[in-house]
Amino acid sequence: MLKGLIAEKLNARLKSNVVEKLSFWVGRVDRQANEKKQPKQFNEVKLEEERLKAIEENIKNISDPDLKEALRALRVSEEKARKLRETTKEE
Repeated sequence: MLKGLIAEKLNARLKSNVVEKLSFWVGRVDRQANEKKQPKQFNEVKLEEERLKAIEENIKNISDPDLKEALRALRVSEEKARKLRETTKEE
C-alpha cells in the first residue's frame, strides 16, 4: 500500500523512474559483507565528478539522513552498473 506511494515520491524527487519495487527488512545492513559480494570490477568502477554531483543534486532535499544515504548508495550503484555495462559492451 504505502510502498507504491513511497516509490512514487522517490521517483518524483529523483526526476526519474528508478524505483520500481520496494522491500523492507528489519535489521542492519552489513556494508562490508555487501561490498564483498560485488564483483571486483564493480568496486573498481570510478564515477566522473559530474555524475557524483548529479546524484548529490537529486538527493539534496531529502532531510532523513538514513534515507538520503540509502538513496545515494542506490544511485551510485546504479551508475557504476551502467558504466560497467557500457564498458563491457565496448570490449
